Amino acid sequence: MATFLEAPNDSTLRGYLSLEAEAIPAQVRMQFAENLSQAKAASETVTTRFFDWAWPDEFDDSRIATIALWVRAMTAFQGAVILVERGLVAEAQVLIRTGAECLFFSGALFREPGLLASMHANDERHRRTQANAIVRDGRLLARISERNAEFLHQLAAAPDGGISTLTAERAAHVAGMDDLYQFAFRGYSFTAGHATLRSLEFVTIEDGDNSGIVFGPTFAHVGQTLDTAATFFQAADALLQSLISGWGG
Repeated sequence: MATFLEAPNDSTLRGYLSLEAEAIPAQVRMQFAENLSQAKAASETVTTRFFDWAWPDEFDDSRIATIALWVRAMTAFQGAVILVERGLVAEAQVLIRTGAECLFFSGALFREPGLLASMHANDERHRRTQANAIVRDGRLLARISERNAEFLHQLAAAPDGGISTLTAERAAHVAGMDDLYQFAFRGYSFTAGHATLRSLEFVTIEDGDNSGIVFGPTFAHVGQTLDTAATFFQAADALLQSLISGWGG
């Protein structure tokens, strides 16, 4: 299996679905044992608290959305740890970014339940934008049924509800997580979430004669990504404690 200094075009690098890739988790667990242990311990702490929570008997729509978004965030953070163990570090950062966004919106709804209307406005505007793009493109419209085409025409013609949308940046601010927005959401957008030159460091090696393209694990930023996951598990735990104390149960 490839290590840090092996040639980037080593014959053992056959992508992440190869049999050779099955050995990656063992190497990550050995080389990054402390980082991995801290991330998993932070996850265990917050998940234990969640499942020990005696939920209130009734929830309104805003509270349901708050908890659902919190769960989505936790799923993403745990998924990121799994991806890191497989050597898919860039993909793990993308998933952390997704989880961060869910956590921001969850925290914002907890503090200001009325923002649920803005989230509905977000959904409707995205759907309307997509519908408009399809009905304007005859090639796309020809691929769908007459019934679905009629639905898209109606959706595209629907009036804007006039409610302002809720951005991830504003949600983070309302949730009191501005630092996490700048630290990971914006940062991982640049390093892994989009097709930037910076993102290419996950598939290249700069190591003298061994420099080149890698289709397989390079282990770039494994420890840092695991530490970030741990940070977000802790942030999710802090929000969960606020939910428990604020809502009871």
